[in-house]
Amino acid sequence: MRRGFWKDLLRGLENLNPVFSPECRSEYDENLIFPTISRPEESNKLALVIEILTRIQSIFSVPEVPLDSRNLLMFLNKISEILSHLQSCMNSPLDTHHHQSAAREKFQKLKIFLRQKGNSGCAWEVVHAVIRTILQEAAINHARK
Repeated sequence: MRRGFWKDLLRGLENLNPVFSPECRSEYDENLIFPTISRPEESNKLALVIEILTRIQSIFSVPEVPLDSRNLLMFLNKISEILSHLQSCMNSPLDTHHHQSAAREKFQKLKIFLRQKGNSGCAWEVVHAVIRTILQEAAINHARK
C-alpha cells in the first residue's frame, strides 16, 4: 500500500463536494466536531484506521447521498480497496474496543444529524466537512510513526 493513500482519499472526498457553501454554514453543529480520538498504541493504530474507514464507508453507502454518483462510487471503491489491503495486514485480532467504541459513537452522531436534517444537501455538506477533518487528522496521526 502506498503511503499516499490518505491523499487519495482526501482527493476523492474533495471531488464529491469541493466547496462548503455559505448558505449551509448555519447548519454546522459544533457538537459534530470530533474531539481527537486518543492516539492508540502502535499495535492498535491499524485497527483504528480500519474502524474509521469502515464507518465512513457506511455513511456514504446509503441511497440518500445527494452527491455526484460517479465520484461517490470512485470514492467508495477507493475505501474498499484500502480496507481490503489493511485488513489483510492484520495478523491477529487486537484489543481496540475503546477506540472502536469512540469511533462508533462519533459516527453515530453524524447519522443522527443526517436523519434529523432529513438528509438535506446542507446536512451532507456538514458531514462531508466533518469527515474531511477526520481524514486529515488520521493522516497526520498516521504520519507520526
